[in-house]
Amino acid sequence: MLTRRQIRIKTFQALFAHHHAPIDIQVGLSNLFKSFEAIYDLFLFEVKGLLELRNTNLEIIERRKQKVKPTYEDLHPNLRFVNNKIFLHLVENKALQLLFEKRKIQWGDDRELIQRIYQNLIKAEEFQQYMNGTSSMNDFEFIVWVYSTAFANNELVHQLYEDKNIHWSEELEPAQMLVYQTLQNIWDDKQNILPELFKDESDREMAKNLYQKTIENDAYFESLIIKKIANWEPERVNVSDMILMKMALCEFMYFEEIPVKVTINEYLDLAKLYSTPKSRIFINGIIDKIAQELAEQNLLIKTGRGLLQE
Repeated sequence: MLTRRQIRIKTFQALFAHHHAPIDIQVGLSNLFKSFEAIYDLFLFEVKGLLELRNTNLEIIERRKQKVKPTYEDLHPNLRFVNNKIFLHLVENKALQLLFEKRKIQWGDDRELIQRIYQNLIKAEEFQQYMNGTSSMNDFEFIVWVYSTAFANNELVHQLYEDKNIHWSEELEPAQMLVYQTLQNIWDDKQNILPELFKDESDREMAKNLYQKTIENDAYFESLIIKKIANWEPERVNVSDMILMKMALCEFMYFEEIPVKVTINEYLDLAKLYSTPKSRIFINGIIDKIAQELAEQNLLIKTGRGLLQE
């Protein structure tokens, strides 16, 4: 499932797009949640890739059986790979197969890369040990190794993703988390192996409200920021900095359960990713002062976990 940091990142990207090309809020929200669903599509694409490795092995086994003069090994193949417990659960999970079909998840012409990955995989000592029964890895550990080697840490796969979707390189980390969670769910014998995109409804609402209320209060938040910018024209403030500060102010005022220090730390971290080297100091100075003023005016209301100072 997505972390709140990942929710903030996607929301920031949507607000950045809105700044440069304003659209109706409801249309923007629809686009935002489509971007979340794109992460789930990438997760499914990676799981489908794992199963394509299994299919590649099955195809090789079948071709060898069809030889004019098959050997004993051709007729009695090693099935440890295709019969791995994790693989079998993925293949037999109807909900997963329906998602593949509904979302049109397929490798298609990219299956040539799967075959290259498979050929490299079977040369590895870890693979050979698993197949001959001398590996110290159980079925779960082996599939985690396969996934890490074939997809999670494979630069060829990452390049393919960049070519297919410009956003997939940024969405890879949360998608990978969903894959690992799925594999763990299978090993733990959970009834529903497919992870949810959002932890709960509150996280989904967080994305919606953070986007909507930041836009609705744009002028007000900007006025608070401008008052704290000594000798600076608003136009000179980096666009990313301004959006990050407005999002932080939105959390201060509309997310009672999120502590102020958590909000500040989160947006300082995002500034490292999406703004200039000096932005963290600049943003910290501005939003910290505004937080203090809002508290003095009883406009910064925190309840529950939000009362915590860290």
